[in-house]
Amino acid sequence: MRRVLIGAAVALALLVEGAAVAQGVSTVQYAQPFRAQTLAGTVLAGLMGTPVKDVLVEECTPGWKVVESQTKTDDAGHFSLPGPARTQLYYLRLSANGFNTTLIKVRVSSKAHDKKLSLKIEVST
Repeated sequence: MRRVLIGAAVALALLVEGAAVAQGVSTVQYAQPFRAQTLAGTVLAGLMGTPVKDVLVEECTPGWKVVESQTKTDDAGHFSLPGPARTQLYYLRLSANGFNTTLIKVRVSSKAHDKKLSLKIEVST
């Protein structure tokens, strides 16, 4: 009986994994943190850097485990999250229909070269 249950669990896991692959949505994680003075900026897509509206931008706890705050991009792809209290590393998750989920670390510092972020999101295939 135990083998049947394990076999059913494996079959279900493969079915769920196959559904995710069929939809073509992946998770993209950038290795190096971005640097900016604020948790605000623009989300762009494609080679031309087209602004993307209605992208869900979530500030999460380390490891992207729990959402602490969120917003959506406007028609021009702009977003702004509540101002950071101090210099630290923030974890952002970007998601939208038709795009791969993107995980980004941002180091906020008044000494950063860029005031705002310019973030890329990839079209899912």
